[in-house]
Amino acid sequence: MKYIIRRILVPVAIILGIMIFLGSVTLGDDPVIQDIGYAPKNPETLSTITFTANVTGDNAIVYVFVEECRDDLCYADAQNVTMDRIDTTQYEKAVTLKHGDANIVHYQIIVKSQGIWYKSSLEEVSLEGEETDGNGTPGFEGILLIVAVVGLIILIKKRY
Repeated sequence: MKYIIRRILVPVAIILGIMIFLGSVTLGDDPVIQDIGYAPKNPETLSTITFTANVTGDNAIVYVFVEECRDDLCYADAQNVTMDRIDTTQYEKAVTLKHGDANIVHYQIIVKSQGIWYKSSLEEVSLEGEETDGNGTPGFEGILLIVAVVGLIILIKKRY
């Protein structure tokens, strides 16, 4: 019986003790996402917006998800970038907007801590800037106008 205790139970107890100790050292608190903000307060289209967040928790990697939208339709090329750590709990990232006709930006803070993902609520910012209608290229009506003017010139030259 002493042989079993010395050869099997003592090493098992030591290994379990080490595992419990390592588990208590590496496990930390769940991250808490607080004080989410952005600057400038009235961003314009194609401008750069600086997002900030206060995140507490151990071994956290913090991302900002930014999605530009035109009314209810959002562009597929949303940005999901890693935020820079400013101090122990403060994170910051400047994101440049890509679409001149976007009028809304959705953003969200996402945290990965110890293999688990945490998300803030999806927030919305209205963009300032001039309203654009289309992409500035002539549409079908422009082609009809050109054909009508050319036809009119041909008719006038034939008569005189």
